[in-house]
This record gives sequence, structure tokens and C-alpha cells, in this order.
Amino acid sequence: MTKQVLQRNNLTGEMSHNDTDSSTVAGNGLLGVGATKGFLAIPTSATTPTGVPADVPPGYVALAYCLDSNKLAIYDGGWVLSAALA
Repeated sequence: MTKQVLQRNNLTGEMSHNDTDSSTVAGNGLLGVGATKGFLAIPTSATTPTGVPADVPPGYVALAYCLDSNKLAIYDGGWVLSAALA
């Protein structure tokens, strides 16, 4: 696997890369059980989101973590919730 370099837009904070034929990975692989850095951070929402994401490119989905239900929310034409995470 070829490692892709993500570029950060300093104005928007958006991370991107230009290679459309590869996967995008976060971090350096396996985290140690005592790790304090290297985690993928996703946005949280107090409850299930209700807005329609306006800035998600075609072929992608929006993702958030619902604090009240401990569920992942994915927008795919509407908000879909995972089972509760223990």
C-alpha cells in the first residue's frame, strides 16, 4: 500500500489528497493500549442530527457520534443510526 499524504487547508481545516485511486488511512496503524495520541476524532452531536450536510462531496457520507444514545449517525439521504455502542 502506498502511503498517501494528506494536505490541510489552513483556511477551512479540511484535509484532502488528490489520488482518487487509493484508500485514505488515518494514523500510523495499531495503537498501543495505553495510547494517548493517534486517534481519529469525529464530531459529536447532543442528539441525532437533523440538518442536511451541505459540504459532503459526492461518494462520501457525513459521520457524527450521538452523545445521548451512544450511536454513530451516518447521513445517506437521511440520518441512519448504528446500534448503541457499549
